[in-house]
Amino acid sequence: MNTLAAGLGACLFWAANALSHPAAGGADAYQQGLAAYPTNSAAAYAFFSQAVAAGHVEAMMAAGYCLENGHGTPENRRLAYSCQYYGVQQDPLAAAKGLAVIESLQHGIRGEDLDERCARFESKATDADAAYAYVVELLRAGKQADAEDMLERAIVKFPPEARLLFTRGVLARSRWDKLAARIYFTAVQALEDSGPFASAAAVSMEMDDKKGGPAGLAALRELSANHPDNLFFRWLFAIQCREQRQLHAEGARAYEYILEQWKPGPVMVHHTYANILTESLDRPEDALPHRETALELAPRGWTYQGMANTLKELKRLDEACAAFATAVELDPKDPDYTRQWAWALYDSKRFEEAVEAFDRAIELEPANMFNHKTRAKCLSRLKRAEEAAAGYERAHALGCKYSAGYLAALHYRGINCTPNEELGLKWARIAAEERNSQLGLTILIEHYGSNAVPEKNDAEKSLYYADKLMAKESVTPVYFDDAAAAYARAGKFEKAIELQRRFIEHYSGDKYRRLRESATSRLELYRQEKPYPPAAVQ
Repeated sequence: MNTLAAGLGACLFWAANALSHPAAGGADAYQQGLAAYPTNSAAAYAFFSQAVAAGHVEAMMAAGYCLENGHGTPENRRLAYSCQYYGVQQDPLAAAKGLAVIESLQHGIRGEDLDERCARFESKATDADAAYAYVVELLRAGKQADAEDMLERAIVKFPPEARLLFTRGVLARSRWDKLAARIYFTAVQALEDSGPFASAAAVSMEMDDKKGGPAGLAALRELSANHPDNLFFRWLFAIQCREQRQLHAEGARAYEYILEQWKPGPVMVHHTYANILTESLDRPEDALPHRETALELAPRGWTYQGMANTLKELKRLDEACAAFATAVELDPKDPDYTRQWAWALYDSKRFEEAVEAFDRAIELEPANMFNHKTRAKCLSRLKRAEEAAAGYERAHALGCKYSAGYLAALHYRGINCTPNEELGLKWARIAAEERNSQLGLTILIEHYGSNAVPEKNDAEKSLYYADKLMAKESVTPVYFDDAAAAYARAGKFEKAIELQRRFIEHYSGDKYRRLRESATSRLELYRQEKPYPPAAVQ
């Protein structure tokens, strides 16, 4: 845990007591922290911590924000959540204002023409109604980040208003920032008990807590219908359709409606609409224009990632790799971008480049077993068997249930190396007994059922591993062929015929013609109650 995180627990302990006996220095320390934040987040955090210890709720939001955005380790994210959640419980309105203040300062750190936008806000946002109208104007023009900044300023400047807080909550939720959305939505509930904004806020928070999925969507749909002029109800409904993995087509129509009213419209509408089209409705071609618009509005790592995902679905793998590479260039410390880039290179059979990309991914996530496993697969394809084996062993040590099977195949079958039956069987048994691996079980079926050395064949053992394979909840069809052979050798021809048929049905395309012909010849043997291979020891 770094120095910023140290002592936060103590601050929260003192804050619990200070809320009933506030110390005088809380406000001063908070202001000092705000002054320091643009240039020195560590110093700002120290001041915010002092204010937290004095029970200053707005400082709790700022301290949590420092932890989350400046030093985002998993430990710090947990502390940030604790700090901000505690503040929300004490005073929701002060918490929302505190979050708006620190988020507005963060816009300034990003260098987004803050002075110019500040002056524009002061000229346009003469009251809360004018501020809201200006926010809608910005969103219609595709300037979501500017709209968020203006909302933050309005929340700080004007008396608390449910409409502004709800709108800011929806925009936070559109960016998957559930904590920030909860802070703003809780403030909405503190202002109105049963109004439409409070109702929508409550439903959304319940759904984020995995409660009331279908009923929650129905409630948001009704609120959207009852308030057609306020697109934020409809936007929240669409967000939750994707979050709940339900009503995808209806969620897509909600996004389409928003884009009919707002042109070009907010970046997150285009981005999430494209996600639904690509991931849930199998319409990646329709998603492409929205990916392009999102990139024009916000050329960031996540928009390039979205474009790459859609290009992958369209089988335009080289373009997808290029988009992922740009995402990595824009945000080289994001492990998701680097991992997905490496995977795309692997899928494109660009194995040398994929190894280098996985090396970078492993630097960012050294304990990610799948990075080690897929890097090893690349090395195997490059005929670097010794390095591949070391990679599989590392992935196995990290808990990967597939790697023992890959090690078994590499050594037993001699994939780009000299076969080592003893070592291959050792890993096959580990894969079969410890990981219940399909590949490990299949190698043992093969070893005891169709061994070139007749005395090593053991139909009973082969059948044991075939039964273990077919007892799995799901079995990849490629393994039906080996299992069918094991059942035939044991005289269970009815089961062998069933599995062989399923194998042939799965490989129905023209490119599998030879495989299907070979499998059909084995099926004919089983119908004649003959095993495969015919000379197998029974």
